[in-house]
Amino acid sequence: MGIERELSDALGVKADLLTEKSISPYLIEKQRYNRQMPTKKKGRRTHITKVYCAKCQTLLYKYQKAGPGSLIKCYKDRIAEDYTRGDLKCPKCGETFAREAVYHGKPANKIIRGKVYIRS
Repeated sequence: MGIERELSDALGVKADLLTEKSISPYLIEKQRYNRQMPTKKKGRRTHITKVYCAKCQTLLYKYQKAGPGSLIKCYKDRIAEDYTRGDLKCPKCGETFAREAVYHGKPANKIIRGKVYIRS
């Protein structure tokens, strides 16, 4: 009777309409599965990455990168330490390494491919 009541609340059906034959084993298993699984937290796989100029090997940023893969964009709120003047050019050689952009409503720097490399 306990599972019937929980399913009736979840499905929005009266409890007396649910019988043993009308309850699908799939629905019962799904209810148990959803209760046991924790929700994923954002920012789980983040690490600090150093971003260097490819031309002169000067340190540009210390960036909190989320997930594996290459560096496509740098969200400005994730830049831990900025060693540039804020003009998106290398302080030593003057090479432009990124452009300003907006992704998902957040300001970011779109990295130009081949202009920087990263080290963990």
